[in-house]
Amino acid sequence: MLRNIFGRAEEWSCEYTHGTKKTTSFYSTFVKPFHNEASTVLTSSIYQQASEAPWSGYRELDRGVLLTLAFNSAPNVQQKLILDGVWRHITTLSRTTAFAVREQAGHSLKSALRHELHVDKRDDQVFPTDGVSFTLKNELAGLGGDIGFLKNELDMQVNVPLPRDIVLQGALLAGHLLPLRNNKTYIIADRFMLGGPMNIRGFEMAGIGPHSDGCSLGAEMFWAAAIHVYAPLPLLARGGSISEKFRLHGFVNTGNIGDFVLSEYDEPFIIKDKFVKENQKYIFLYRLFNRLLLLNHDFCHCCLIVHCILGYHSGPIEISFSGSLFVYLIILGINSC
Repeated sequence: MLRNIFGRAEEWSCEYTHGTKKTTSFYSTFVKPFHNEASTVLTSSIYQQASEAPWSGYRELDRGVLLTLAFNSAPNVQQKLILDGVWRHITTLSRTTAFAVREQAGHSLKSALRHELHVDKRDDQVFPTDGVSFTLKNELAGLGGDIGFLKNELDMQVNVPLPRDIVLQGALLAGHLLPLRNNKTYIIADRFMLGGPMNIRGFEMAGIGPHSDGCSLGAEMFWAAAIHVYAPLPLLARGGSISEKFRLHGFVNTGNIGDFVLSEYDEPFIIKDKFVKENQKYIFLYRLFNRLLLLNHDFCHCCLIVHCILGYHSGPIEISFSGSLFVYLIILGINSC
């Protein structure tokens, strides 16, 4: 790492990683800060990154260039403009990889423009007791290469302090991928995955949604919601002790994922799962109302679930207690609206 190369706090760094499974990754990054009120930072990178997705049965190798402009548009509000050009190579992990994944293997070229808006008004990033965090990501791929889509992601967190140092936290995740209507396409690495400790606990990694021969295929749309309760450890001293770094944690969470078909924009619509006829262990059918995805209504409209029909096509029903409890709480909230 070289610091202060041109005398204006520039930084150039290189990183090389060699994995035990014959994977290699490297990063070469140059950072140029601009000394202004917006704290603007320009970052350029050349990279090679190898990753594996055992839940889908494929390995991915990315080689590309990255140009990022980050700045603060307001207090606690950061925005990023990202230009990404990457050459991706998808290979299978084993002979048991599903054919639906094998047919997407090979090379692809993606060039994308992304915008990220991050608002963080929490009092702490690790154990917040009060405040709101909001992240919105928009990505347009298709400036060059054979990959093209419009992708939107939302990540929101609200923290409410309660008596006795208890914190109530609500979280919402959502995403939508819209293919472009031209000769562009997209691959499994661009689709959303749902399940695991990062979104819906109690399920395996990418364990929710369309599968083929044990491999997760992902989907074009998903949502996940959770309610968490954090409390300090009982019978332990407070005030600078190490026990403040630990919390009792209780939660309920739920969500859904699929290639949904939406009806008219301003009329009530039904989300239909196109994979109902596939070997699914559970199927959710939701009836939502009036611009659910805009998230510009009150709580009752944003989370409105009038009907929730749980069934199965084959095999036993599998659903976590947390998910069913959260759906029940939503229905109670709607009835009281």
